[in-house]
Parts: sequence; C-alpha cells; structure tokens
Amino acid sequence: MHLVAAVPMNGGSIATQESKPSGVPTVSTAVVVLVVAVVAVTFWFVRGGSGVDPARCVGVTAPLVQAIEAGLTVGGRGSLGDTAAVRSDYFSQVYFIAAEIRGQRMGDTVGIWASNSLGADGNPGLIHAVNGAAKEFSQFPAGSDSAANLTLSDDGARESEACLGL
Repeated sequence: MHLVAAVPMNGGSIATQESKPSGVPTVSTAVVVLVVAVVAVTFWFVRGGSGVDPARCVGVTAPLVQAIEAGLTVGGRGSLGDTAAVRSDYFSQVYFIAAEIRGQRMGDTVGIWASNSLGADGNPGLIHAVNGAAKEFSQFPAGSDSAANLTLSDDGARESEACLGL
C-alpha cells in the first residue's frame, strides 16, 4: 500500500509525495531486467539452445549414417556419434544432417551434410558437405558447388546442429 501526503509548496500550490510503509522492499529496474534475462536464458536452453522447433528434428537412418561414415577422411578409423536431421523449408527434398565426427584428436567436431534422402529405403541419396568440418573431414563434394548452392545459411542447416542438443 502506498501512502500519499499533500505537501504545500512555495507559492501555495500543493504537490504529492508517495512513500512506502517501512519494511516494504523496492524493486529496482536492474532486478526486473535480471529476472527477465534469467527466464529468457532458461527458456532458450529448454528449447535446445537455438530456438529450433523440436518437431523439425528427425532421426537419421543407418544407411545414411553408414554412407557418411564411408566417406570420412579422418585419420584412423573415423565414425559418427550423435546425428540429427532437419528437412529444409527452402528446398522440396533436401535434408540437412548434423553429426559428431569421431576420430583421432577430433575433439568436439560437428559436420553438416545435405542429402536428398534420409535413406529409409536403403538408398542414402546424393550427399554434399555443407560446413567446414564436413568439407575437411569427408570426401563429399561441397554443397556450395552444387546446382542448389547448399550453404549454412539455408533453412535447416544450422537447425540440424541445434537438434543434436535436444
């Protein structure tokens, strides 16, 4: 509850002053901003870090994983860890596939490829390397050199990597 007091001013006009009862804390703008930021960051992490709609994230079939693994040029025996795919809204039949690349001294490396098939029928389709890691550590042609000019700025490319965090 706020208390309002009328205080005479010089010249006879009356101004009001508001005061809070003692013991009632005041909320500063900085505290409000901090609370809003914490809520926003929490929501961001719950949604997978990038705001990607989890419904867009789809699994990658074994034939497609095997085809990408067969094209890896990682020192030693390279393999893929976690994988996720997103169908692009920019193209009628393009899926972007993100996968952790595992190999000697690879660390946390994620490759992003594109394919015209998820390989559900056993055929992994045409595969293109999209990001730097996929181009460096696999033998697939660069997506940017394809007729479709597949790049990380295309819908679904970065989203596929975000799906790895869900």
